[in-house]
Amino acid sequence: MDYEVFSAAVRRLSPVQDEAAIRCWKDFVDECVEHEQFVGFEATGDAHSEAGRWLEALHAGFCAVKESFSQEVMDALIGLSRESCCLYPGEMIQAAVCLENGVNARQIQVLMETGFLDADAPFSLIPRAEAERQMADRGIIPKSALERGKEKLYRTEYPKTAPGKNGERTGDDMTGWKTQAEVAAIRKRYPAGSRIELDYMNEQGMTPGLKGIVKSVDDAGQLHMIWENGRSLALVPGADRFHRLPEPQAGKEAGKETEAEEMEQ
Repeated sequence: MDYEVFSAAVRRLSPVQDEAAIRCWKDFVDECVEHEQFVGFEATGDAHSEAGRWLEALHAGFCAVKESFSQEVMDALIGLSRESCCLYPGEMIQAAVCLENGVNARQIQVLMETGFLDADAPFSLIPRAEAERQMADRGIIPKSALERGKEKLYRTEYPKTAPGKNGERTGDDMTGWKTQAEVAAIRKRYPAGSRIELDYMNEQGMTPGLKGIVKSVDDAGQLHMIWENGRSLALVPGADRFHRLPEPQAGKEAGKETEAEEMEQ
C-alpha cells in the first residue's frame, strides 16, 4: 500500500480527518522504518516496501476499530496523530476502549509512555472483549463498564475493597484518571520531600513498612518515589496503599536532607 492509497482509505473510514492528521501517521511510519522497527520485527525488503507494510498494518487496525466501535471513537483514534499519539496496530483496540470510556488524548499519551497499552504482539489485533478486560484489570476503565457500557472514569474516593484474589491489582481496587483539581490536591497533600510508608503494593520486593521520599507527582496523580531499597517505582493512589509519615522535629531537618541524599545514592 502506498501513501496515496492509504490516505484515501483513511478518509473513507473517517471523513473528518484532514491531510495533516493523516500525514502524521505517514511520518510515524517513516520514523519506525528509519529506526528499523519493521512489521513483525522482520525486514523483508527495502525501506519503501517496509513502509507499505506498515501502512497496510495501520489500515487493518483502523478497520478493526471501525467494525467494533462508533464513528466518534473511530474519528478520535485516527485524530490521536495530531497529539503525537500514533499507535501500533496491537494497541488500537485497547486505545479505542479507553476513548469510548472518556479517556482523552493527553491521557492516552500517558498510557502509552507508561506501558499500559502495551500488547504482547504489537502487530496483532485482539478482540474488543479481551481489550476491555485488560483495561479494566489495569484500572483504566471501571469493572462496571464491562456490564453497563460507557461510563465516566473519574473517581475521587480511594477504594474500600481489599486487593483481588492472590493480591493482584484489579479494576475494583485501582483509581481512575484524576481531574486537574484532584491532581492538585494530591500534590498539596504529598509535596516533594514527603516521607511515605508503604502499606501494600502488588510488586515483588515492595513490602509493607518500606519507606521512601516523594520526588514529584505527575499529571496522572502518581507519586514518583525514592525508596530506601534503591527502587524508584511510582505509587498509584487507589491501587497502592500507603500513608504519609510525620515530619521530623525542627532539630532533625538536616537529617531529613541526609536521608534523601542517601536514598538517591
